[in-house]
Amino acid sequence: MAHLRTLLAVFTCISSIAFAAETNVSACLGSRSTAEAVSLEKNEVLVVTLPNGAAAAVQLTTLSLEEASYRWRFREAPGADVKIGAGRVFEDFSKINLPGANTVVLPRNGTRNLYVIAGGIMLMWSGKDRKSGWVYYCRDLAKVETVPLSEFSSKP
Repeated sequence: MAHLRTLLAVFTCISSIAFAAETNVSACLGSRSTAEAVSLEKNEVLVVTLPNGAAAAVQLTTLSLEEASYRWRFREAPGADVKIGAGRVFEDFSKINLPGANTVVLPRNGTRNLYVIAGGIMLMWSGKDRKSGWVYYCRDLAKVETVPLSEFSSKP
């Protein structure tokens, strides 16, 4: 049992170091504002800009009620090289029924599946319908806007 605890502690430490460079703009802890939701359709681009000048552009490329694939562009600072990539987000929850018609919902495979990760920026995502999804952000941590798909290659 002690070996298992040690292995878990090491994994947790490595995970936190590996993902430390990403800014989670959905986490409003310690902020004056609460998380905002913006609807993002397949033919739109979400542009996220941090106070330090880092910026990302995200486009959902495929959508269903419970998952989405996306492509992204990220610039760490104005004038820096643009990095590009792609990813996938999905909802995978277990529901536990409690007495009194209450339900607890827990992610099955960890919470990282719920985040759009665009370079150094993380945004929580959830499905809305077959044409769009929700992306959550904190106004104190990022400026967010949607632009037409035609602007993807020129952003950020």
